[in-house]
Amino acid sequence: MTKQAAGRPPGSAGVVARQVVNYHRPIGYPARLDIGAGIIRIGRSSYIYGVGDFPGRQCMASGEATMVLIERASGRSMPIPDNYRQQLETVMLRLD
Repeated sequence: MTKQAAGRPPGSAGVVARQVVNYHRPIGYPARLDIGAGIIRIGRSSYIYGVGDFPGRQCMASGEATMVLIERASGRSMPIPDNYRQQLETVMLRLD
């Protein structure tokens, strides 16, 4: 059984189109991670979310992933519906 994300239209899926991780300082193992995440940008059929690891208030690693909304049947990208866009906007990061 596949779970559908709230607000995403039936028959759609989110796929990772691009992912980048930048390590700013060494992270040992085992280590406690303190992750922050949010949406950086929303486009027509994709959105970018950013993440960072901030143990001790220092950024150890940061990254971003571009997610594309696709129609499962065709595998083609599809526009982000307004209700899903509104949900994404609730976790939008301010980058100023």
